[in-house]
Parts: sequence; C-alpha cells; structure tokens
Amino acid sequence: MTPAIDIRGLVKTYGRRRVLDGVDLHVEPGSVFGFLGANGAGKTTTLRVLLGLAHKTTGSVRVLGHEPGSTPTRSLVGYCPDVPGFPPWMTARDVLNSSAGLFRLPAALTRRRVDELLELTGLAGRESRVSGFSRGMRQRLGIAQALVNAPQLLILDEPTSALDPLGRRVVLDLLTALRGRTTVLFSTHLLPDVERVCDTVAIIDKGRSSRRGRSIRSEPSPGASRAACS
Repeated sequence: MTPAIDIRGLVKTYGRRRVLDGVDLHVEPGSVFGFLGANGAGKTTTLRVLLGLAHKTTGSVRVLGHEPGSTPTRSLVGYCPDVPGFPPWMTARDVLNSSAGLFRLPAALTRRRVDELLELTGLAGRESRVSGFSRGMRQRLGIAQALVNAPQLLILDEPTSALDPLGRRVVLDLLTALRGRTTVLFSTHLLPDVERVCDTVAIIDKGRSSRRGRSIRSEPSPGASRAACS
C-alpha cells in the first residue's frame, strides 16, 4: 500500500541556514500521526514542503504517491494552520459552503457534507458570526474547512497549542473520531496530546528527525525531560 507520506533525507536551506537536515518520515494510510518537536525544531517547514508551499533543497518527498503541491494532490489533501482565519461576517455554515464552492462540489453533496462536518465538530446550530467564536471554535471550524473536500490526508499545524484545557480536549476528541476516516498528520510541541491520540509519532529536533515509534514515554535527562519512542 502506498504510504500517505514518505520523506527520505529531506534537506531545506534558506541561504546558508540549514533548517531541515535529513528528515525521514513515513506515515501509514488511515493513521493518526504525531510530529513532535519544540518550537523552531522544523515542524512547520516540513509541513510547508509537504504542502508544496516550500521547495525541498535535496531529498525525496512523496505525498499520496505524488510530488508535493502537484495537481493530483490538491484535491486529496486538507490543511489547517495553527491560527485559521475567516471573514468575520460569515457563519460557520457560510465558511464551509464557500470552501465547498472552491472544490466545485454539487449542491446536494455540499449540503450533506456541511451538515455532517458541523455535527462532527460540534458547531451544528451555531448561527452566530465567526467574529464571536472562541479560539477553540475557530480551530474546530478550521478543521471542518480542511475536511470539506473529504481529503485522503489531513495536515494540522499545532491544532491545540493556544487552547485552554477544555478546548484542547474537544479538538483531541475530534482527531480521535477521525481515525480510520482519513490519515491525520499533526504537529505539536505538547507531549500529552501525542500520547492521547496518536498511533505513531516521530520526533524532530533541530531540523533532524531523531526517533519514530508507536509509543512515547518521558525519560529523565539532566535538567529536563525528553521524549523517547519505542
């Protein structure tokens, strides 16, 4: 079976600065995959390469068997940034209808898909404008928007980083509900989030992928705690 993501020896430089230095990543279809690392470790740059928003310097990168950003991947990948933005005058339904229009979904399919996504994300019945949404509600709407085209791969950049405990729990429950429906890759610096929802995790540190495994534990190190995979 073709992996959802296959990265081998990815290097990305900006001028003389090497931001990614030999990243390897293998994500199986249908899994919830955590990409764990501190702020500045290279997570977002890796995601940008996967989305075709940044070009690799060297290495091999395949997304659903295709080159990142190529025409075949555009309708197969959904993406939600860490701070999704929406026109403040729109409702959640307006946002999803607009997104469905970009993919030219038929009207009947759009109505059904939008209803399903509003229910899935706990936003059904919310007729207020997005300007009045909490950060957690905006995050859930961003995930719903990324799912409107029924993607085979959903990429999320730090989806819980600025949420309160309740908001984090709701988003993590949503990611758990997506298991088996699509492949989920989400980046985070929060170890408990990875432990709670992920099938597999890879750790990136200073631009290098250091470990990959199906479980995580905290190991003591001098002056700090570090994550390890097994």
